[in-house]
Amino acid sequence: MLKNRLFELFDKNNINIDIDLFSYGYDISKHYLIYLCFVVPLIIIMHSFLYFLFFIIIFTFLRRYLGGYHFNNNYLCTFFSILFTILILQLSISIKIIIPVSHLLLILYFFLIWIIGPVDHINKKINKKELHFYKIKTLKILIVDYILFILLSHGRLKIFANIIFFTLTFCTINLLIGKLIISTK
Repeated sequence: MLKNRLFELFDKNNINIDIDLFSYGYDISKHYLIYLCFVVPLIIIMHSFLYFLFFIIIFTFLRRYLGGYHFNNNYLCTFFSILFTILILQLSISIKIIIPVSHLLLILYFFLIWIIGPVDHINKKINKKELHFYKIKTLKILIVDYILFILLSHGRLKIFANIIFFTLTFCTINLLIGKLIISTK
């Protein structure tokens, strides 16, 4: 297996790493590669590579500190990551959001995110100090996202504002699902 050969190569070259940590990193990298192998061709077909890069930046920063629902199966996670990436981009391109309504919804999302978030994972609990740190980071990211939304919501760059809006919509729903599932366990 490639994973074992890579680990042996690291070990042979005196690169010491815990086997569990290496295995985790290898699995995550493998799933990101699968994600990119599916998403990049679709993005090229959709002529949306710049939109994709913008989405990844917005989504990654927000998801990093906000958390949300995590599948226990990496393949399910990869499948739904592909699905939601394409869905968010397609919605952003094809739907004209109503700016005043979207402002109200974003404020509602911010309120929900502040009250509920961040959500930790069953396998990676966060303590009160981390929770506070993540809340502050999330707040800063939301402020930057909102400023970007305002700046981009007029003119030819409206699709970028849509990406922010639909990404925040998805993250808020994902956060609510994550909170609901954690509270039922």
